[in-house]
Amino acid sequence: MRDFKELFGELVKAGVHFGHQKSRWCPKMEPYIWGYKNKIHLIDVSKTASQLEKAEKFLESIAAEGKNILWVGTKKAASEPITLAGKKLNMPYVNHRWLGGTLLNYSQVKNL
Repeated sequence: MRDFKELFGELVKAGVHFGHQKSRWCPKMEPYIWGYKNKIHLIDVSKTASQLEKAEKFLESIAAEGKNILWVGTKKAASEPITLAGKKLNMPYVNHRWLGGTLLNYSQVKNL
């Protein structure tokens, strides 16, 4: 597992601290917003890093049990890494448009 400072630096360098325009925000995200600049919300990267560490531990426990993980990344920048992860790990992945209701209506979707 990576050092917290190293992860923090990588996140800032990658630009994950840039959020949506102030006019297009969800109030539920308020605890994760650090501030704003040029009408763009800035995400609290320290909270992002700690939540990523929690997610990493959770995924490790799921993988250790031999269960499948559905990898989803539909943004242009995420498409290739999601494809590589899914193929390398031989697990399901979605790297293009996500169809709403796919998981909740799986019994209907699998019949298509």
